Amino acid sequence: MTLRPERAAEILGVSVRAVHKAIERGDCPVVTIGRLRRIPTAQFLATYGLSDPATSGRLPSNPTPIAQPRLSGAAASPHIAVARRR
Repeated sequence: MTLRPERAAEILGVSVRAVHKAIERGDCPVVTIGRLRRIPTAQFLATYGLSDPATSGRLPSNPTPIAQPRLSGAAASPHIAVARRR
């Protein structure tokens, strides 16, 4: 089983760029498949001292949503008028 760099970043609480830099430095295990980079889950967990999510439930099962910016005025309305061509 492997992780995408985005998921690894989420688990570690760092940016995706930080994960890519760790891969480039050789600090993070990686398997390259064509142009894709995948991180072997077991090696990743061992490298960063994390426990297996299957036995501990330590890792989140789904990503945390990113907060959306708050809009004001007409843009805040859920009903936005759309001009139609005739």
